[in-house]
Amino acid sequence: MADQDPIERLVRLAGTRPSASEERTARVRAQAHAEWTRVVSARTRRQRFATGAAVLALAAMVLLVVQYSTGRRARPPAPAPVVATLSAATGRVVFASRPLENNPADADLPVGGVVHASQGVRTNPGVLAALTLTNGVSLRADEGSRLVIDSPRDILLIEGRIYLDTDAHTDTSAPLRVRTPLGEVHDVGTRFEVRYGDGQLRVRVRDGQVIVNAGKDRARAGGGMEISSSANGLVTRASAPFGSEWGWVAKSAPPFVLAGRTLSEFLDWVSREAGYAVVFEGNAAAAASKTVLQGSINSLTPDEALEVVLPSTGLDYRVVEGRLIIRAR
Repeated sequence: MADQDPIERLVRLAGTRPSASEERTARVRAQAHAEWTRVVSARTRRQRFATGAAVLALAAMVLLVVQYSTGRRARPPAPAPVVATLSAATGRVVFASRPLENNPADADLPVGGVVHASQGVRTNPGVLAALTLTNGVSLRADEGSRLVIDSPRDILLIEGRIYLDTDAHTDTSAPLRVRTPLGEVHDVGTRFEVRYGDGQLRVRVRDGQVIVNAGKDRARAGGGMEISSSANGLVTRASAPFGSEWGWVAKSAPPFVLAGRTLSEFLDWVSREAGYAVVFEGNAAAAASKTVLQGSINSLTPDEALEVVLPSTGLDYRVVEGRLIIRAR
């Protein structure tokens, strides 16, 4: 026994410990379960808080995206580009929201007012109008005409008559197209008139050339010619570039500013508006280039202006078969 370990000896002397009572065991188990429940609940609350915060953050982000997208969609659309300005008119010209109808809601287009792309324009009976397209092309509309200017190079003539002048000062980098229910007219740098009504199309050319496409038919005409539709297709014939049938074009012309201009410039204007070819005799050309004019010819047609202006210059004139002959007295 001398070699027995002291610790072992004490354990043997103590004997077996009595078992805990059932009441004490149940109390210990209850306390242990309560502590386990507290720990698990706290961990669950932390997880739920973290998940809820993430959900709220995601919802806020979605709301911001929706508001941003809605804000972008709510922006008003950019206005259509300006394609023309009304230069002159003899009466009421309107913006035609429905070009085929006389809509009471159509607004007046004042002189100096602008026309936006794809906007309809209508002239009332007895009203002539002159518009300047943004590329410099001069457009005249006869009374009772309906048209839509989709762009400075693309015009829809629904009804009536228009005249176009693509002079040397305009942008001719792209061809001009006039569409009608019957066919299309393409210019090759020119001055021409397009008339459509009652299912009939007529194109008269003062200068340059035009090409008309109507279904399978195609025709080309130069100055002093016209193309018209018929039961047998397109027909080309001679047509004088001057005369009373062109009178509406001259009446719708914007006023010519006379003061400070030379007689030569005035005669060029008369030539373009009336369709005359100017011919000088003797030294009349030199005199015309040196003569500076004063006064006003507002509301006068080219022929009326000739009667007023020429007598004060020391020159005479006469019109013979479309030629405006100028000579010294």
